[in-house]
Amino acid sequence: MPPRPDRLLRAWERGVGRPLADAARLALEALSPAGTPVAAALHARDAALLRARMALRGPMLDAVVRCPHCTEVFDLTLDLGALAAPVAPAAPVTVRLGGWEARVRPPVEQDLEALEGLSPAAFAAALFRRCVEAATCDGLAVAVTELPAELRAAAAAALAAQGMEGPAADLTCGACAHAWRAPLDVARVVIGELEAWARRELAEVHRIAHAYHWREADILRLSPVRRRFYLEAIGLEALR
Repeated sequence: MPPRPDRLLRAWERGVGRPLADAARLALEALSPAGTPVAAALHARDAALLRARMALRGPMLDAVVRCPHCTEVFDLTLDLGALAAPVAPAAPVTVRLGGWEARVRPPVEQDLEALEGLSPAAFAAALFRRCVEAATCDGLAVAVTELPAELRAAAAAALAAQGMEGPAADLTCGACAHAWRAPLDVARVVIGELEAWARRELAEVHRIAHAYHWREADILRLSPVRRRFYLEAIGLEALR
């Protein structure tokens, strides 16, 4: 059964102006059955958000993508069902490169909250440093700031291999034929869709309330068919 509109509206309202991680957590709580715990690990949280979004709106998502090689922008439709994968338990991985070695855990929500506002390039590096639990070079302990950038890519690949990567799509640019694996920002997608839905929902409530002087709670309880009837009766169309 889909969540009640008033529950979704409360989640949207509480998330307005808050960091994306907070808004995503509130949305997931509203989209999930009551009492369902929200996973701390990002890959598990995003998997739950993806399942909830598909249950509510179906598996297809229209997206806009920029090629990282030639910067060409193109539209495509993603099948979210094809991106969903079994979620592995959160556990650190150990990666090695030459004499370097690091034990890296999967990111959690608190990492995103701590790094809010950083540029994409700075964010990636800072997130890696936060997730390193221990690091050595030729057997001697080193600071995480000394680790080579190549080790970050190795850690990302190791987490992905263990099922601790968020949803990602394999894409090919139609202009330059560059192929890459593009991560899906599930939280940003879901929050953007929730924002658009909430504004349409409240606009319809406003129109019906203005015409009939009914309470918001009563209008929200109307079925979609009955709400469409009342909108058409006052000469308007549903905003869908």
